[in-house]
Amino acid sequence: MKIELLTIVPISGNLEEIHFGENFNDSLWIEFKISENNHWLGCFSKSNENGLNKVLYDTNEKTCCVIAGGKGYLIDLETKNIILETYEHPLIESLVQSNNPNYYFLGNFYSVYVLNKKGLIKEIEPDFMVDGIYLEVQDRDKIIGKVDTAENQYERQLEISIDIERLEFDKLYQKSNINFLKKIFRK
Repeated sequence: MKIELLTIVPISGNLEEIHFGENFNDSLWIEFKISENNHWLGCFSKSNENGLNKVLYDTNEKTCCVIAGGKGYLIDLETKNIILETYEHPLIESLVQSNNPNYYFLGNFYSVYVLNKKGLIKEIEPDFMVDGIYLEVQDRDKIIGKVDTAENQYERQLEISIDIERLEFDKLYQKSNINFLKKIFRK
């Protein structure tokens, strides 16, 4: 199995083309080589020209998660159908896949969508205000990432983790030691 983001629009007619979404003024093309008899092109409508473009796939579950300009699509690779499509807003800013259990984690500016082969399992939100969730990698039973937050007056991104078994944010973030008023008045 090979799934590849294409950087140029392919020549029409060489392979079966399937269009996902509604508006194709700006789209993302992906080539799907699932098997000898299952080779096709997907055209995905983007939410935002400069948004995240990324694809991850699960060979066991026969699914893939496509982020096209910040819009998310969960696709059944055998039927070539959409299992789940995210709304135009909020834009998806990050995508990480976990193994055992097999989930896709999609970070937006205030929450994380957790998907499996059937669709949305859970939407999780941290217990503090965030303005961007950037998931990076799985580390054992955690999804590791960073957030932008007013908790530290946006000085730096705070590290976060999500427990894969409980599907909840851990209490891992660090609050800034600088008092906001002291910072403003330099006292």
